[in-house]
Parts: sequence; structure tokens; C-alpha cells
Amino acid sequence: MEEKACVVFVADMRVQADELGGQLRARGYDICLREAALDDVVAAQDGTGPVTREINACLTGAALKIFLIPATDMPPELLSAAGQAAKMPGSLVAVCAVGATVPHVFDDFAKSVVRIDNPDLLTEIISGDLHESPDGAEKPPRRPSRVKCQ
Repeated sequence: MEEKACVVFVADMRVQADELGGQLRARGYDICLREAALDDVVAAQDGTGPVTREINACLTGAALKIFLIPATDMPPELLSAAGQAAKMPGSLVAVCAVGATVPHVFDDFAKSVVRIDNPDLLTEIISGDLHESPDGAEKPPRRPSRVKCQ
């Protein structure tokens, strides 16, 4: 059985989403592409608001949850879906356009944060653990905050 990969994107990144979907399909993934509407203001910016049925169905059961982060403003629906994906099993990955601002949910929960023009993009999405900034510099190792027992 093929593993499922969900790609969530905005309309400006349709071409990149289609290309990435084709590359993942060639690697044996069952691909689900879902567009997040720029004018959808139903979802809360902090990732706690509702997500459309279509995006939720795409995320459910996906081994890879890939979000294409635009250089423009991120729609609330995309942030909300990322917050929901972080709570689900599977790997959360952010693929950033040059000049994009990476939302905190990806800093905290993403397996990888990579630029769209990274020459090893597919490898980093599938098996990498790279966190690079939208300007291409690799970020220092993450230090998630942990609750210390008394």
C-alpha cells in the first residue's frame, strides 16, 4: 500500500505544488493536493480554528504533511491546518518560498523546514531533518522547551 502525502498550498504556489506532487508520486506516494484560500478568514491565526473538510481529509492518514509557505501573507486557513497537522501522526514539513516568514508552528513541530529551491528538496522532505531559514542559511539545532519535573 502506498504512503499518503498531503500538500497544502496557496494559489500563488500551484505550479510548485503540482511539481512536488509529481515528484512524490514518482517515489510511490499517494498524493493529495489541497489549496488554502487566501480570503478564508474563518480559521484562527494561531492554528486552533476550523479547517475545511477537504484539507482535513487530505491531512488524515498522511505520512507526510507538506505545507508550501508563500512569500506573501499566509492565509489563516493554512496556519490553522498546520496547527491541526502538528497534532496528528506523520511528519510535518514546511517548504518555504524565498523571502517567506516561517510561522512558529513549523519552528516548534516540523521535521524539516526547507526552501523551495533547495537542490535536495525531495530528500529533505522524505527523510531529512533540516531547518533552514528562507534566506538559505541553516538554523542552529532546535532546543524545544521542556517541562522539568520537580
